[in-house]
This record gives sequence, structure tokens and C-alpha cells, in this order.
Amino acid sequence: MLPNKFTVTLAVIVLLNLCAKAALAQRHTALLYKDKPAHLVIQQSGPHSIRIKLSNKPGDENDAPDNPAFIAHDWGKPIPLHAGHASVSGLNIQVSYDPLTISITNKSNTVSQTFTVDQQTGQLSFGIDDGPVLGLGEGNEKFDKRDSLYQMKNGQVNREDKMWIASIPVPFLIGTKGWAFFIATPTGQVDLTGKVGKFIPNPSARDFVDGPLDMIFFDASQPLEMMKEVTDLVGKPVLPPKWAMGYMQSHRTIENTEQMIGVVDSFPARIFHWMPLFIWVPAS
Repeated sequence: MLPNKFTVTLAVIVLLNLCAKAALAQRHTALLYKDKPAHLVIQQSGPHSIRIKLSNKPGDENDAPDNPAFIAHDWGKPIPLHAGHASVSGLNIQVSYDPLTISITNKSNTVSQTFTVDQQTGQLSFGIDDGPVLGLGEGNEKFDKRDSLYQMKNGQVNREDKMWIASIPVPFLIGTKGWAFFIATPTGQVDLTGKVGKFIPNPSARDFVDGPLDMIFFDASQPLEMMKEVTDLVGKPVLPPKWAMGYMQSHRTIENTEQMIGVVDSFPARIFHWMPLFIWVPAS
């Protein structure tokens, strides 16, 4: 008996649906980053932290982060994703596509963060509406870093024409609801002016042109444990030299060598055994 029109139509619809799903699955498999085939690597970084790397460089799955802040570290083997899901370091990671989205929670669901990656520009978006955000290094007077754009420029900066201060930016953000992450590469700006935070890579920087989007995510619900894992990655602080332990003085108005020596001679040696003296010399 020949099939009727309804049966043929239904078969065609089912076949088209299967083809569409297959095409979608193939597109998801062919992950792109900056218009090149890419791979997503998830590794254990510590007991409560993971490394996430999106790269289009073949064979770099086991390479260490291209950042001088890190000391030698035993990075775990890449964790395979099963149906877009993985569990490592007490964290549950869910990956979806179009756009590339990485959602992370801890086992108790007290920590939650979602990253969305623009696969053309490398821009990283993340949630910041769950509480104050700390970090980003030295050079900003705000405690809660939200509602500002951070250029992440190293050196001397003039805040609103009020004062010159040292800017030593660090792309390390700590959410007071228990999440934290450090962006190893590339360099860029951090925009916290909206309800969603954004990391905007510098498209002209070498580490963006040639390198991956590479970051470390921490379960920061136990701050002391998080800081221990940070220390395991970057090393312990160096003990300052003896001459840096005493009184320090900085001048911007010294005109010549005699004036500089006069300042030094004005302090009794019995009180100031070591005294660093910083002199600012005008460019002119």
C-alpha cells in the first residue's frame, strides 16, 4: 500500500528536523575564536579553582599561562566535557553555544557566575549585580569597584585633576558573593558601569593577536582558602630589603644636588639609619 500524503509530509518534517539538529551539533563542534577553529580547555588549577582557556592555537592544551605572574605549577589534565558539562575542583561547569556561555556553580550552589564570550572580539561578559566587587589592583579610591570603567594603565595617573597617584592594575576581580577570577591573557579594560561586567581586550596587544583568552576562576566563598590557592599560583610575597623598612620621604621640588644632600643631613643618623629619598625630576 502506498503511503498517503500525510505520512509523506510527516516523514519529511522529521527528516528536516534531524538534519537541522545535526547541522547545529556540527556547528557547535566547530568552535571558532577570532574567525579560526578553536578549542575550549578546562583544567584543575587548585582544590577550589579551575583554569578556562579558549584558544585557536593547535596543541597548546598543556601550555602554562603566558603571564609572568605565575610560578611553576602542575596544571591538571584537560577535563572532557560530557554533553557540555564537567565537574572538577568542587565546581560544576556547564557550557552552551551561540553565544559561547560558561556557567559555574559550586556543589552547594552558594557560588554562581556566568561568562559569555564574544567569539569575534574576545570580549568577556559576567554578572556583577549580586554584591560589591573588589580587586583590580592599586590606583583606585573606590572600595566597591562597580559603576566605573578601568583603563588598566600602569604608571602615574591623575584622578579628576585632584592628585597624581600610582596605578598598578591587576585583572583580578573578587565578588563578595563568593566568586573570583584572574585574567592571565589578554590585556584589556574592565568595564563595570552596567549591570553586567565586561572585560574588553586590547585588539592591538600582542597577547590578544597571538594568544588565547586564559583565566583562572576561584570559589572564593572561603577567602583564606582562595588566597592560599592564589599564593600557590604566583608565589609568596618577597621580604623587602632592610633599607625599605624605615621612614621614606618623597620630593617634587628639589632643584639641585646640594638641596638633596641638605635634606638627608637634616635627619640625625641615630634616628634614621636607613632612609630612602625619592626625587621627582621634571621632564623639562
